Amino acid sequence: MMKLRKKKIKYAEFPDNPDLEKNIEQKALIDWSQDPSLHMHNAEVKKVLNNAINELSETYRPVFVLRDIEQLSIKETAKILDITEENVKIRLRRARMFLRERLSNYFSERNTSL
Repeated sequence: MMKLRKKKIKYAEFPDNPDLEKNIEQKALIDWSQDPSLHMHNAEVKKVLNNAINELSETYRPVFVLRDIEQLSIKETAKILDITEENVKIRLRRARMFLRERLSNYFSERNTSL
């Protein structure tokens, strides 16, 4: 039986650049949590997300809420809703696709207006 040798990993070396290191350190120390525009943006995104979740049909909303918000397992979700595990997976995928479409529309409109 032949043994395979592990390939040696080659790392690229970067030249020392004190300006680059200083710039990285400065960026690492910036506290973005105090930026009021981020809080406003997060509140707006939450509102848009909640509206999109409310637009989900009664078939998909409970599955999405139980799986992605309440973080229950597929098995637990299936038991609570009295459906098969396969049906949970299908409904969850459809719910996520619906939300992806709604949110991508929102973000594409937002990016074009900036």
